[in-house]
Amino acid sequence: MRLKSFIAVSAIAAGVAECAAFEWEPLITQPNPSVDVAQLYQLASLSFHCNGIDGVEMTDIMPKWIDEDGNEVVAFSGEHDPWGWDATEFQYNFDVNEFKSNGEYILQFPEGMLLNAAGEKSAVVEIPYTFDINDLAGAMFDDFRVISITPDLSQPQGFWSEQPVTVNTNHNDAVGLTTLQVIDKTTGESMFISSNFSTGRGLGDSSAISWTCQGTFKFLEGHQYSAEFIFYNGSNDYTDAGPTPVVDRKTYEFTGKIEGFKYSDVELLSVTPDPEFVTISEPSQAVITFKFSAPVTVYRAETPLGQNGIVSYTSSCLSSNGDKTEWTLDLSDDEYVKTVDSMLSIYIYVRDEDGNQLKGDYGAESESCFIREWQCDLGAKPIVLVSPAAGARIDRLTEVVVKSESGEPMTWSWNGEVNIMDEDGVILGSLAFDEEKYSEDSSSVEFKFTKIMDDSWNIAPIDISKAGNYTVVFSSGCFVFGSEFDSYYSRSLTSAFTITGGSGVQSVAAASGSIVYDLNGRIVLRNAASSGLNKLPKGIYVMDGKKLVVK
Repeated sequence: MRLKSFIAVSAIAAGVAECAAFEWEPLITQPNPSVDVAQLYQLASLSFHCNGIDGVEMTDIMPKWIDEDGNEVVAFSGEHDPWGWDATEFQYNFDVNEFKSNGEYILQFPEGMLLNAAGEKSAVVEIPYTFDINDLAGAMFDDFRVISITPDLSQPQGFWSEQPVTVNTNHNDAVGLTTLQVIDKTTGESMFISSNFSTGRGLGDSSAISWTCQGTFKFLEGHQYSAEFIFYNGSNDYTDAGPTPVVDRKTYEFTGKIEGFKYSDVELLSVTPDPEFVTISEPSQAVITFKFSAPVTVYRAETPLGQNGIVSYTSSCLSSNGDKTEWTLDLSDDEYVKTVDSMLSIYIYVRDEDGNQLKGDYGAESESCFIREWQCDLGAKPIVLVSPAAGARIDRLTEVVVKSESGEPMTWSWNGEVNIMDEDGVILGSLAFDEEKYSEDSSSVEFKFTKIMDDSWNIAPIDISKAGNYTVVFSSGCFVFGSEFDSYYSRSLTSAFTITGGSGVQSVAAASGSIVYDLNGRIVLRNAASSGLNKLPKGIYVMDGKKLVVK
């Protein structure tokens, strides 16, 4: 079959630089023109590198596919440097539903699609393709059926570990992406979603759809399960051109056959110190007591570390009362806790007297545990509140300044929280860190906060003027000292101050024998108690070193 030519390129007058067309070459084009296109979804996205040209930009002109009869499929969108790392990369998107037939096509990059730094337009480029488009692609098949499946999901299932799944249908060649979702219908939980994309199938290829479901899964006795297969035509369930056509769906129901985990009815009643209200600041506070509703045995206690590490505490750290309803984990002499970060996490595993495990906070239908976490200052470095200073009396609050006590640089960690509270303990807002005021590593000996965020995430300048008593509370770990592998967190810090309110002066009751001065230091009233302040003109004065206002 002879390929028709669809473009006549006009000669452009030499010497007219703004109208000249520069020569260029699209490099590493996807899909590759040297390979027949066997699946429709591959045409939805066209990407290429612009070879040998610097400073090229896109125009509004789009590339197009043209079939033997001159029908065109024009890209509906394009993007320059779509992944943000290579300015020579371009990507254009097409509606795959507009491709109708097999045969020979031309991919055309029209003249003027690109513009170089000199203002010259790109010359036309045409690349021939041969399409082998599956005419049945994307259709729903009235006769679609699953011929076989392994494992047999019509039978009860017990335990899957890295389970291979193999599916044969009467239309394997029309299937690209296949997904399998298994749902525990008894609990309503999705157990897992697994998928496979088989490449290289051509029309008439009946090779099996097969892959391995990663992970380990238990199917419990008395639970009903649903396994749904969705067979797509494309490599994904959605492309830039729209939803990928679904070839078909098949759902299987099966029961579990592993006896479920049996938990004790004993409950954890309380933990001291209370994780909600106590920050562990001294080693003596790292003595934790767990109280239960009946006798139990705590058979394991641990703290998780990063990268799946664990510190397991020895039995010497654990003790119980006489009837084993209270268990104490004593970490006051443990070297690990003295260097713990801003959060101390304790996991405990517990069994009752019959050997049944207590159902804790983690690990449903498996070995479970109770998890408690405390803000922790052990091993942390102190910080100092510069403004407002502890016990300060100020007119209004517009900024909070904190520094490291040691003078070492520290970095805002984004894990901590700084709250301003009134005398009733109501949080007025959290201080918002302004990284624009700092260098790229956000490191400094002193940090100034000038903005506050409310519970709706609204940020505004700090401006608190209502008279009253307040506290600034820095949680543990607001800042980090040192490098990644040799670092320390900041200690918690609570500091109280008072806002006097008003116009910046304080009304003071006159004392016997007191002397009142004007702001220039001149005596204006002696023995203020007997003379009375009402004899003074309205204004601001100083008495016994304190400002006052006479109204």
